[in-house]
Amino acid sequence: MTKKFPFLLVFCASLALGAAAFAQGGARGLGDEKYFFRDASGEIVVEIDDDLWRRQTVEAKDAIEIRGEVDRDWAVSVEIEADSLQKL
Repeated sequence: MTKKFPFLLVFCASLALGAAAFAQGGARGLGDEKYFFRDASGEIVVEIDDDLWRRQTVEAKDAIEIRGEVDRDWAVSVEIEADSLQKL
């Protein structure tokens, strides 16, 4: 069985558009389904659709796991578009 390790956000900028991303860390809201997501390597903007929260109550101190893909906002800044989210 292969163990999956958290993705280091510092490498996101070097990944191709659409590349799979997996990370564990914390998030704080920016509004309009955008969040600053932080892990030990840094911080990146993540788009988390409202329906992915599945009525989970997540506070700033809570750790979450996201899975998604690398995206670009207006072809300038790198972000992750979340496909799934789980509170740890």
